Amino acid sequence: MKRFFLTILSFTLISFYSAGQFAIVPDDMPAIEKALVVNDEGDSIGYYFNIDEKTASVTYRGNNFYDNEYSDTIVIPKEVKYNGETYLVTKIGDNAFEGCSKLTNVSIPNSVTKIGRFSFRGCRKLTNVTIPDNVKEIAWRAFMACTNLTEVTIPANTATINDEAFMKCSALKSIVVKKGSQNYCSENGILYDKSKTTLLKCPEGKEGELIIPNGVKKIHPNAFSNSKITEVTIPANTATIDDEAFITCSTLKSIVVEKGNPNYCSENGILYDKSKTTLLKCPVGKEGELVIPNGVKKIHPNAFSNCKITEVTIPNSLIEIGRYSFSHCTLKSITCNCVNPPAMYNKYGFYGVEKNIPVYVPSESVEKYKNAVGWNEFKNIMPISTK
Repeated sequence: MKRFFLTILSFTLISFYSAGQFAIVPDDMPAIEKALVVNDEGDSIGYYFNIDEKTASVTYRGNNFYDNEYSDTIVIPKEVKYNGETYLVTKIGDNAFEGCSKLTNVSIPNSVTKIGRFSFRGCRKLTNVTIPDNVKEIAWRAFMACTNLTEVTIPANTATINDEAFMKCSALKSIVVKKGSQNYCSENGILYDKSKTTLLKCPEGKEGELIIPNGVKKIHPNAFSNSKITEVTIPANTATIDDEAFITCSTLKSIVVEKGNPNYCSENGILYDKSKTTLLKCPVGKEGELVIPNGVKKIHPNAFSNCKITEVTIPNSLIEIGRYSFSHCTLKSITCNCVNPPAMYNKYGFYGVEKNIPVYVPSESVEKYKNAVGWNEFKNIMPISTK
């Protein structure tokens, strides 16, 4: 008979603490107890035990996840003995292994159906993790900042993968979905919905140029966030590109839209709506000087956010600059040819941009700019003729 050792400390959770106030627990709330149990390999593993359902959730050691000490290889058993009863391990709990920088490998039993929020966040030495076939949900930021994780295989039974489950996994080059999944599929290491009409996630370690397959109609929020691709080609039938699809994609220098797309177009690697009256996205990695084409009437929110361009020339057709359009841009000068200052509905159009840089405007409009919302943040507004 296997021997299991319990820590002296074991407690029953009878209340919750939230925002500084205690809440009364309903009568039908299951009894939950926490304890450490030593596995066959001699490692102490923390669990929350559901006394009524006889299930266990893996949790951090110590009083909170800041005290986590898991390291090397951890083998989680399918079943755990506690107070003479057998409990089925069904979940890797929230924050269970968070911050365990010395953890290299985890063996998860097939009884687990959910991997909780922040379960493995910051496990920087974790190079391999096998997600069991019965896992149905991978929660928000479950593997965030696992910077040595290079490949992940998603089981066929997984029904939910949170958008940010693999956020800041900078070495991750491939996400593979097992055959038979009713919810997801993969191609060339990229995650799609089952019908392959929505691109969900390009791994952050993927590099070089990428041609999105024909048939993809939607690009999901954060799909390319933090990825290392340098150029992306959008197919002709893509109808929706989320505003945050390419956020923090710092190496991206060019977005190309195939001819015939009824919703988008591109010029010089910059994304526009079909009529080219709205500038939607300048790749973050684009550098140097930029002249926005005449005819553009609106710059979309966050269009130039974190861009590396140093000079921008705005055409006299521009009417509106969106919220955070140029936030944290590395601009050294701005030239705006508009007689009437393009509208900014708050002062955040150039949020994070140095306000002592020269801003060149038509000579007859200098005072207008000095008094216009957002523009009046700049200290050196001067006539174009002095440029």
